[in-house]
Amino acid sequence: MFDSAQTVIASNRRIIFISTAITALLLCFAAAGICQEVLSLSIPSSSLGLQDGERIGAFEVKITGGEIVSFPNVPRGWGIFIDNEPNQKTRIGGNAVVYTAFQEANFFDDFISILVKHPDRESLKIKVTIGTMTGLTSKQRWFDLDKNDLVLKKVK
Repeated sequence: MFDSAQTVIASNRRIIFISTAITALLLCFAAAGICQEVLSLSIPSSSLGLQDGERIGAFEVKITGGEIVSFPNVPRGWGIFIDNEPNQKTRIGGNAVVYTAFQEANFFDDFISILVKHPDRESLKIKVTIGTMTGLTSKQRWFDLDKNDLVLKKVK
């Protein structure tokens, strides 16, 4: 009879241990989901301030505190690179190979999706460099934008 009680106690301890371990794992997965979100980055044409005849020929986006998970509209005639480093320092950039591949301002509508793994967006740093060209005259212009010039919205 005493052996039977010990067996029941040992069995209950195993059940408690296993259920505690499963609960801990579920809480970890739930916490990971709460602390991250995917944001769509757009650059409004008002932030670009393109002049008459000016088109986008190059860009580079540097991100700290997030990683690129989507770049849906790869333009034909462009060389593109994406560097998603494991230390949450990410870069994406590209340039048109020929003038006919240069883009209009709407190229940056819902441009990229960024996974942010922090509960606050304050840790997310973004710097954008844009290169433009007007006509075939090769009048070039380079300018920088920061997070205040961008639109970030949560992807559902």
